[in-house]
Amino acid sequence: IFGSVVKKLGKKLFFWCHDIPNGQSIIEKLAKLVIPDFAIANSHFTQQHLDVLYPQFQIQSQVIYAPVVPIQFEHPHDIRQKIRDSLGTSDDTVVITQVSRMERWKGHALSIAALGLMQDITNWEYWIVGGVQRESEQSYRAELERQIQELGLEDRVRWLGQRNDVPQVLVASDIFCQPNLGTEPFGIAFIEALYAGLPVVTVAIGGGGEIVNSECGYAVAPGNVGEIAAALRELVQNPAKREQFRLFGIHRATELCDPQRQIEIVRQVTAELC
Repeated sequence: IFGSVVKKLGKKLFFWCHDIPNGQSIIEKLAKLVIPDFAIANSHFTQQHLDVLYPQFQIQSQVIYAPVVPIQFEHPHDIRQKIRDSLGTSDDTVVITQVSRMERWKGHALSIAALGLMQDITNWEYWIVGGVQRESEQSYRAELERQIQELGLEDRVRWLGQRNDVPQVLVASDIFCQPNLGTEPFGIAFIEALYAGLPVVTVAIGGGGEIVNSECGYAVAPGNVGEIAAALRELVQNPAKREQFRLFGIHRATELCDPQRQIEIVRQVTAELC
């Protein structure tokens, strides 16, 4: 927004592309007025959309994934037990969790539809973490509640609402599922889930498709309820596969988002230009 001031001072101007630009908002229109010297994108997906803002100019850019602090607890088993006891969930129940805003494009309805195909399996629960913040989200939640009732899943779905202990909830879970209808610019929630040792089920679009590979989860075809159900079924019924994904998932999150390394990359990039 204040790019012209930076230029007048003779400084290098960096643009941080952390969302999918459309060029229509007031802030983006202001950003388009001054061409940056360099752009940092938080994923290859957002990098591909930089030309929406600067179509007539060639600017250098680099993808630098967000630094994300690992989820680490001294006694994770105790935390897992405490959270589960508070919700009346047994230790041998496989918990599938989604942590996100209560927005349609986050894909809750797809998860629920997929779980409706898994009622022959008895040892799972689905935890929905995230509270209603807008009127549109209230109507969306009501739709999800009707869907759950129609599928007969009332006893298998837990509404955890707004939480201040999301890292602990993740540690108490077994699988993270977020099959987006729309594209995530990156998807820090996926990294946090991997740090917590959870295999991730998502769709192969946007940032989620860059984060989740065959060693730490499943990135399925967008909108394919059958593939989501198959991935969840495999993970619920195969604890060895969950353990395999747990180990590789922690490595994957560290590989992409280790804070010390990512901050050093930013330092190196800025130093080279400045």
